[in-house]
Amino acid sequence: MDRPQRIRLNLSTNPYDIVIGRGVLDALPSHLERAGLNAPLLIVSQRPVWKHLGPRLQRALKNYPHLSGLHLVPNGEKSKSPEHYLKLLGKLVQFSGGGDVCLAALGGGVVGDLGGFAAASYRRGIPWVQLPTTLLAQVDSSIGGKTGLDLPQGKNLVGAIYQPRLVAADVSSLNSLPLSQLRSGMAEVIKYALLFSEDFFTYLEQHGKKALQRDQGVLKKIIGTCAGMKAAVVEEDEREQSGFRTLLNLGHTFAHAIENVSAYSQAYDHGTAVGLGLVCASHLAHSLGLGARSTLERVEALLTTLGLPTRIHGLSPAKLFTAQSHDKKRQGDKMRFVLPERIGHCTIIPNPSPSKIKATLDWACTSTRQRRSS
Repeated sequence: MDRPQRIRLNLSTNPYDIVIGRGVLDALPSHLERAGLNAPLLIVSQRPVWKHLGPRLQRALKNYPHLSGLHLVPNGEKSKSPEHYLKLLGKLVQFSGGGDVCLAALGGGVVGDLGGFAAASYRRGIPWVQLPTTLLAQVDSSIGGKTGLDLPQGKNLVGAIYQPRLVAADVSSLNSLPLSQLRSGMAEVIKYALLFSEDFFTYLEQHGKKALQRDQGVLKKIIGTCAGMKAAVVEEDEREQSGFRTLLNLGHTFAHAIENVSAYSQAYDHGTAVGLGLVCASHLAHSLGLGARSTLERVEALLTTLGLPTRIHGLSPAKLFTAQSHDKKRQGDKMRFVLPERIGHCTIIPNPSPSKIKATLDWACTSTRQRRSS
């Protein structure tokens, strides 16, 4: 166990800590106490995650002075459904008997979204904590309070911004993560570098492969850097009122369409789709005269170095364009895109030319170039 990094997210309504390091789960009771949490703890997780981390968490919770319970949901995006949301609410009622309860989401973004929305709505809001176990969740989805469910018409169409009381990211939990999920998480990491820091982008070009080799020092730096960036954005614009937080949607308008059209297949998990969305956003920016060709080339090269695809295969450009019309970030009949002008600086374009968007999708879907590294 090393000394954890602690990032304070200073919100006027609910400030909380993001704790990052090895052994954070083993010291969970002390982190809960420091966060002022003192109630029975219901853990929502998925079976593979619980198989790897459940015994460890159970040992840690022997030092927690309250009852703990467990609710398992199926793997995959299908767990973010109204059906599984109602089942979780039923478990909360059964476990708490209507009394005090704290919910802990142990897993990736799916579990965090589902658990957070249940916490937001059960008894008009109960305390909850994020225990992210994937790289994608540790750098992004566990921070900032966005929760939600999917509907057949699109992703995250039901949701709430409801902040956790604590985010505890244990870097060592990534040791059992499949390489494909580490790669997926790195796409979200690249997003932060493309948004805010060319220096960080260069660091990823130089050291990104070490993250895939589970170098704990590199992973801790990556997670801490991204968490600090997101915390700063959320502090500035918690509820997306000024538009600053909208920048975090870089690549996501394309990515959500890819996920929807592919029916959330494993071939296009969220991180993979985000990586492809970054390529599309960079291409669209260049075609609009906003961004340099070199930005697109560096994004493609970094994704390729990390073993992530840079082209969309087997999906219809026309269907992808239609799916974007359901994106929850639309304003009236206008689609908003976050586009990179250069590495480290992005801008929001409220309604780019539909013909340019279609041309980007055609380019991304029909190109025969598909590079992967081992």
